[in-house]
Amino acid sequence: MTQTEQLVEFQNGVATTTSLQVAETFGKRHENVLKAIDNIIQKGLVNINETLKSKAMAYFELSEYINEQNHQTYRMYKMNQKGFTLLAGGFTDKKFMEYKVRFVE
Repeated sequence: MTQTEQLVEFQNGVATTTSLQVAETFGKRHENVLKAIDNIIQKGLVNINETLKSKAMAYFELSEYINEQNHQTYRMYKMNQKGFTLLAGGFTDKKFMEYKVRFVE
């Protein structure tokens, strides 16, 4: 996949992004972004109120993309603003802070 032009895209009026876009935008390995999301879903949400848990699970949608170089299919997550906020909340570097503010705006 080529470099993304922007982190945020609007789909049906909703701000969204993908784990792949997050990795590319912030110079992170995609597998590390996937692990961070997996940890949110599998560990971070385990012991919270069921109502909140079901809402938070809806922030992330498992999806896939085709790599342009090898034409293989790989997994990624699509996420809304709330999902991005949960993910980015774990990252503290300056670049993430700038994009967290942009995403919220």
